[in-house]
Amino acid sequence: MREQSSAKKWRRGRPFWAGVCTLASGLLVLFPPYASFRFGDAMISLNTMGGVSSLVIGVVLISCGMSLWIRPEFRVAAGVVTLLLSLVAIVTSNLGSFLVGTLLGITGAALALAWTPKERRAGTADRVGT
Repeated sequence: MREQSSAKKWRRGRPFWAGVCTLASGLLVLFPPYASFRFGDAMISLNTMGGVSSLVIGVVLISCGMSLWIRPEFRVAAGVVTLLLSLVAIVTSNLGSFLVGTLLGITGAALALAWTPKERRAGTADRVGT
């Protein structure tokens, strides 16, 4: 039997993909209010009054994503905060970063709330109805 690498053990011991989705959501919510694009001589800027709320929501989502990796025992609190902020981002920050940030946040929250620290035994399958 092969021994797992330390990175794989670390990743399996916490809600890794929930943290990835939550971090991506926070970065996506942070980006649009401060972005400006240049097409030739034309500059497109999305600076809005939602910049402050996007900053707060994005930073809190990033901290929730990091806490899912660093302290997995806070997964329920981080998952609930991620879910609520992802829904609030629809109204306050550019339609939740054009719905992509909101959908990633909801996915990350669902993964965080569904994750359990119990290890599965090798060779056992989950049986329904038995």
